[in-house]
Amino acid sequence: LSKETIETETLQWALDCNIIWAGDDDEDTEEEDTSRTTGTSSSVETTITSMYSSISDLIIASECKHTVDCLAFLWNMIAKLLDFQEFNSVHMVVFPNATHMWEYDVMVTVLQALTISGPLLPPNVHLSLDLFHPDYKHSPRMWSPEMHSPFPTLGLSIKRQSASTSSVSSSNPPATSRSIQKEGQGLDEQLEATRSRLEALFESLDADDRVNTRAVEENTDTAEVLMDCRSWAESSGSLKESFASMEWLVDTHTEPFQLYSRLWSAIQALQAGNDKHASTMLLAPNLDAHTSKRIAITVNAALQRLQSPVRVVNIFHPNFPSSNNSSRQAPHAMIQLMRE
Repeated sequence: LSKETIETETLQWALDCNIIWAGDDDEDTEEEDTSRTTGTSSSVETTITSMYSSISDLIIASECKHTVDCLAFLWNMIAKLLDFQEFNSVHMVVFPNATHMWEYDVMVTVLQALTISGPLLPPNVHLSLDLFHPDYKHSPRMWSPEMHSPFPTLGLSIKRQSASTSSVSSSNPPATSRSIQKEGQGLDEQLEATRSRLEALFESLDADDRVNTRAVEENTDTAEVLMDCRSWAESSGSLKESFASMEWLVDTHTEPFQLYSRLWSAIQALQAGNDKHASTMLLAPNLDAHTSKRIAITVNAALQRLQSPVRVVNIFHPNFPSSNNSSRQAPHAMIQLMRE
């Protein structure tokens, strides 16, 4: 199907099932605002019961063929929205050509991979996710036509919360999916168990290490960072794979969501490549030890759950405790990816 056909079918479903409000464009704005508050008109009742009053964009991600492609696409999108501070807008993303996304349980796992990374989003930012699927909950379409989209579809929005709002709702996670909450906890428990097992691999890292972070300015010389880390890797012999055949990337961003975006793009490239033993090292001079640990855990949990051949096989940081991890005390944070 063409992008135009997919877009038309998706929009028609969204309008027919009241996902977005099909209001009267000629309606007076002031009357609309007043009636929304008082609930005095039938058209406003439709607005209130719609999931979204409007959407900012409908994106047909036809280039995504695999689940890793979808995760890389979504993290790149989230990073761009946060970089440009595009808050309180809804974006619907359709994955018509990602074969495994047509399996409902796989798409639930993709959303969980985004959700468990929520604690590393910026403060007072909330990521909201909604899942729509042709086989929603493996149930007949007649039971919930509004959730049974013609194609695997994700509704994504980022909201900025005020300090007072976030303090009141501090018990709510920074990233949520209403669809996952409705589905139940089965798959969530499996993913959380995976994350717990992976966390044990890095148990020697002090959870309070973030206060001891050796800050690096954003204008750090990337060539110097690369030279220092390559020299250390060659002399220490700490790498699982020879550094000579490894791709080296330097990312000077300070926010974890930007590192997620870069990591998933690197994972996408490794999985798509022909070299079955390829490896990539991401150098992140602005990443503290605690965040390095959390990113490695959440990314590996998702990779394992999605049965990807790529894994995070090593993390290094200057603030690793010297008594237990002297071989991991690299000049800067380093995360090694390998296709196994």
